[in-house]
Amino acid sequence: MILFLETKFVMEIAMLLLLVIPLTSNATIEDKMIVPGHFKWITKAVSSKNLMCPIACKTTTVQFSPFGGSPIIQCCTDRSLPIWKIGKFRSSICNLYLNGNGKTRHCSTKTTFYKLIFKNTNSTSIPNGFMYYNETVEIDFNNNEIENITGSDFECFPILDTLDLSSNKISKVVNTTFFKLRNLRKLDLSYNVIQYIEPRTFSYRPGSILIINLRGNILKSIDVTNLYLGYRFSEIDVSRNKISKITNQLQWKSPKLIGGGSIDFMNNNFSHFPYIKNAGITSKTILSVSFRYSLYLGGNPWFCDCKFAWFIPSLKLASKHFNVGSDWECKYPMSLRGVLAVNVPDDLFVCNISVEEKCPLSCNCFEQPSRKRVVVNCSRSKKYKIPSAFPQQANLDIDLSHNFITIFENRAYLNRTVAINLSFNKIKVLDPLVYGIQTLKLINVENNQITDLHRNIQLMKNGRTIVIGNITIECSCRKKWIANWLEYQNRLLVRHDRIVCRQRNDELITLYMIDNCSFRKKYLAYEQYLIVGLFLIVLIATLTRLIFKYEIYLFLRKCRHKFRFNVFNPVDQSSTFDIYISFREDKEDISKWVIGVLTTHLETRGFKICLPPRDFDLGGVHVDQIMTHTASSKNYVVVLSDDYLKTQYQVIEWGHIWNNYKRNINSNILVINYDMLHSKNIKDQILKAFLRLQYSIDFSNFDKKLLKKIENELRVKAPVVSLALIPHLPIWCKG
Repeated sequence: MILFLETKFVMEIAMLLLLVIPLTSNATIEDKMIVPGHFKWITKAVSSKNLMCPIACKTTTVQFSPFGGSPIIQCCTDRSLPIWKIGKFRSSICNLYLNGNGKTRHCSTKTTFYKLIFKNTNSTSIPNGFMYYNETVEIDFNNNEIENITGSDFECFPILDTLDLSSNKISKVVNTTFFKLRNLRKLDLSYNVIQYIEPRTFSYRPGSILIINLRGNILKSIDVTNLYLGYRFSEIDVSRNKISKITNQLQWKSPKLIGGGSIDFMNNNFSHFPYIKNAGITSKTILSVSFRYSLYLGGNPWFCDCKFAWFIPSLKLASKHFNVGSDWECKYPMSLRGVLAVNVPDDLFVCNISVEEKCPLSCNCFEQPSRKRVVVNCSRSKKYKIPSAFPQQANLDIDLSHNFITIFENRAYLNRTVAINLSFNKIKVLDPLVYGIQTLKLINVENNQITDLHRNIQLMKNGRTIVIGNITIECSCRKKWIANWLEYQNRLLVRHDRIVCRQRNDELITLYMIDNCSFRKKYLAYEQYLIVGLFLIVLIATLTRLIFKYEIYLFLRKCRHKFRFNVFNPVDQSSTFDIYISFREDKEDISKWVIGVLTTHLETRGFKICLPPRDFDLGGVHVDQIMTHTASSKNYVVVLSDDYLKTQYQVIEWGHIWNNYKRNINSNILVINYDMLHSKNIKDQILKAFLRLQYSIDFSNFDKKLLKKIENELRVKAPVVSLALIPHLPIWCKG
């Protein structure tokens, strides 16, 4: 049936056009667009060339035009009309009824534009096959059953100015539907069942849309790109929908806000004004929004809480100069129902915090943006200790006054606290760590049972305050700092905190404590100097012991032998060898001198020499032989070279020599500095000590008495420590 009707409509319009076309003038009206009291309005933002603007707009001064743009553009956007709606040119448009119910009058020779009317039918789609007339400027398809519209439905109307699709059953609008209608100025989609509009549906360029009517649909949200068109418009009406939020599907951002216009959000489901960052508007452009856009938001269930507060300063500023906010009534909370949002005091825009959000039991918690704080009011809540948990937000302002708390202890949440009131409790103990919390700007502990103050209270400075009221403490000269601190506090903060100290059952004001303690000042100074001196002595002795422990040991050992102190020696004095020689066997010059010169000289003088390359068993365990032969030797000669102790066996050999030396009080170590090394070039701390104390013999033979010196040192009964450092001796021995 519908198909039959549409076919009939196509035939009717074809007949109408046959009647009309011969009477239509081919002459353009563009050259005749002279209307008294109007001028042709042409601007970059609007593509249409058929708009006439009242001359009065040229003399109109719009307040705050730097924010809203050019005054002429603002005025013409709202008041301009197409030429066929003004004066004598009203006769230049002819109405064509497509459904046969209307009366189509015979178009005169003056007809230049056409209005197609197709309404009050049961048609569910736009009729096809007849929309090809290029001079159509208005289409009225309201009050039908149309469900879908596409871009191809209207692409044959290049100068279409007005499109009325109201009171149909359209449910969705895509962003390609109107983008070819560059002259479309007025679009009416009101009273459909639209649930979704794609982003950037109306902001296409080039274009001319100035009026958009979406009233009476069932939109639950609308994208910001369908409200911010990038140019000045007259009105966007989205009233009487179900909108509760503004989306930003394309993550649109506007570093610079341009354009503006009137947006009607009345009678929707907004409870909170959209957060600007989510809508792509920066904090720098929010003020511009207040002046560029007229927002009508009455009839919404506004919840005037902390989430609403961010927009209030801009709203109040705009309301002083424009009719803005006069219909924004709070619906919630109940205490503010019916009050205009602009009349609500800033401090009343709060968000309550529940027990699930860690508000302590029997307490009232709320966020208060106007003072940048989160209030936790636990006053008179019969608490005997400070709660262990508080809301997770920062800038806590805690009131625990008029309770029974006895201890003020440090808690982690105090690092998020700016003020805490513990007045009128039974506090005796304050945790000293509390005074050092830099975020804690105010502590009130007046009217408690405090009997002492910790020195850390002096950390409360640089704008941080503590209120202690009147307290009594025990007098002590060690507490005289309290007098200075209290005087400074009262002078700085213009307060009257008072501290009294008890002495022999008499009460003295703390300020007099300085006089009572002055006679001890001199003696306290002496005590301090003595303590500091003892501390320095102990410190120096400890450092000396750590740094020069081997030097001290060698020096004391030599002194003991020099003065012939009788010392019991638990080590058996019987030895197989008189001298054990340690040297780097792999260095030819050293080996030649040790074996050919030193050993020969000492053996001719009656010494029993252990020479590892000669006396160690071939094939034996080298480490075991080192341990056995060093233990059976009375004295030791160490030939020190620059690469001594660079092999594992050499390190082991030197370790056994030193251990046996310490065990046998009568043994001696003779160090021969073969390479004339300086102590700073020695890494081993023991060998370094020998060189520092000059308990060694340099290899230089300027006076040709080197061998005699070595012999004399080894014949001394009291062991004189001597070392000979040479390159690492390979610890293998020949038999």
